Amino acid sequence: MDQLTHALLIATLAHDGQKYGEMPYIFHPIRVALALLEAGASETLAIAGLLHDMIEDTDWTVDRIESEFGTYVSFLVEDLTKKDGDSYDDYIEQMPPECRIVKFFDSLDNYTHLDFSDLDPDRKARLKAKYAKTLIRLGDTILAADLRLPSKVGALLTDLMMGAA
Repeated sequence: MDQLTHALLIATLAHDGQKYGEMPYIFHPIRVALALLEAGASETLAIAGLLHDMIEDTDWTVDRIESEFGTYVSFLVEDLTKKDGDSYDDYIEQMPPECRIVKFFDSLDNYTHLDFSDLDPDRKARLKAKYAKTLIRLGDTILAADLRLPSKVGALLTDLMMGAA
């Protein structure tokens, strides 16, 4: 079994029973991984996209990820995991470029797919603003990586930068 298929299987089992709004949670990391691949990112970054929430949302550890997927993937997943006590801004700022790419597509999926309907208006506004700020901050990383973005993503980024979204 290739590593990407293995990561999909592991992530599906690890996130079993979790929800993302009304949908099974696994749809989120799958969308992140697919967006990475469609943009031209490496299979390794797509694997990190599939596994990006494993440490904080499942019983998987960095060591276990390393034993299954190697040191580099475990490094990526660990750096994609916000540490207790770190501010969100510091967490984003300290990420290496490869993780910033994965985080961009994670934030993009959160911004476009998260069901905010059951949240109070203040929390909804804070979350939308957080993801929008992250997308704007990480947009330069995507441009520097020479990745292909669908035109609708470019339009969304333009709207965010202009304050229209």
